[in-house]
Amino acid sequence: MSVQIIPTSAPLGATITGLDVDRLSKADAADLRRAFSEHGLLIFKNINLDIQQPLALSHVFGPTVPHPVPTVRHPDEPMLIVLAANEGKPAADDDPTADDIVGVLEWHADTMYTEVPTRGALLQAVTLPKVGGNTAWIDRHEVFKSLPDDVQDRIKNLQVLYSYEKTHRAQ
Repeated sequence: MSVQIIPTSAPLGATITGLDVDRLSKADAADLRRAFSEHGLLIFKNINLDIQQPLALSHVFGPTVPHPVPTVRHPDEPMLIVLAANEGKPAADDDPTADDIVGVLEWHADTMYTEVPTRGALLQAVTLPKVGGNTAWIDRHEVFKSLPDDVQDRIKNLQVLYSYEKTHRAQ
């Protein structure tokens, strides 16, 4: 089966089917890069990712960097991070910590505080909660284009300096 790229009905995103990460051809990789540039968000359906496949897939889109906080890095692969409640251990249904919210952040771009931010992030849900667990995306270019012309003119040449330390400093 060949890779299919199916645009979503939303203004952002395309669903990818028929991808075999272990047999990713140069043509498939080029198609994925074009789809990412065109749609801004790719949703991969029906693929199973072991520890090496996410890295191979992420390299299609550019270089990767380790997360700056070592405690969230995967124990066997420092280029991957693990966001999990209960220190990643399964929680019993009656465990009061099972409902801990993990990874809830305000709107952000991953690694926006690095000298050269990454183009994106590859997320894989391992265990989904019965309720919640939502992840949302936004197309910042479309938001900018929707602003009145005078606001666009006022902000288009501004620069932002992001700081991991200031963002994650204890309150």
